[in-house]
Amino acid sequence: MRIIALIVCLVIIRHIWGAEVSIRLSYSDVEVFPYQMGEGGKIAAPPGIAVEIIQAAARDIDAKIVLSRYPNKRVQTLLKSGMIDGAFVFSYKDSRKEMGQYPLINGKLDSSRRIAVMSYYFYVTTNSPVSWNGKALINTSQQVGANMGYSIVGDLRKIGIVVEEAMNTEQNLRKLVSGRISAYAAQDFTADVSLKTLGIKQVKKLQPPIKTKDYFLIFSHQFVGDHPNLAKQLWTSVGKHRDQVTEASSHKYFSASK
Repeated sequence: MRIIALIVCLVIIRHIWGAEVSIRLSYSDVEVFPYQMGEGGKIAAPPGIAVEIIQAAARDIDAKIVLSRYPNKRVQTLLKSGMIDGAFVFSYKDSRKEMGQYPLINGKLDSSRRIAVMSYYFYVTTNSPVSWNGKALINTSQQVGANMGYSIVGDLRKIGIVVEEAMNTEQNLRKLVSGRISAYAAQDFTADVSLKTLGIKQVKKLQPPIKTKDYFLIFSHQFVGDHPNLAKQLWTSVGKHRDQVTEASSHKYFSASK
């Protein structure tokens, strides 16, 4: 009886200390090369650099993560409601503070605990008169394309650009080539690889970048409230493993894209 009581006591203590917690993390079902690979609800193999960073970070702190993929808007809705514990990869927007918490230091974003840095560029057809001076897009006669739910949509609208959203990179590139949009604002990693994969040659990238942003794992307010130390540990572990995992795993993604 004493042995049984001891086992029960240990199980209860382990549960209280959070050792049995499974962290439910979700990300978009659209590919963002090389950070999130594959389309749809399945976890691709290899899954993407962002996924590998989080998996390494979780192993380091003995945390169990459960991954799922949904459309980007649904990921954000699930995070805000607390139906999932965290989501990635997201840049910072004031409006996103309602759906979850970013890693902070002294009340400011802690870039050292980011997952990645990505840059947005305008893409146009090679014979297009459209140009970009870093502040304004010149000679645009039509709407500018962007991926649905991406933070760049709001950034463009703030500077007076009319944006038409599409589901993914391929759709936007097809619209650009067919003349249905005058430019496409995209993350360069994803767009450059898609252009190669699709065999599209009549598109060029305009300099300078529109914006360069840090991207993070965001935890729900509910999860941080219940497990504040675990959230901090995983954020810190992400920062610890990010560069090492990126360097070690990049070759398999970029070699496959050639």
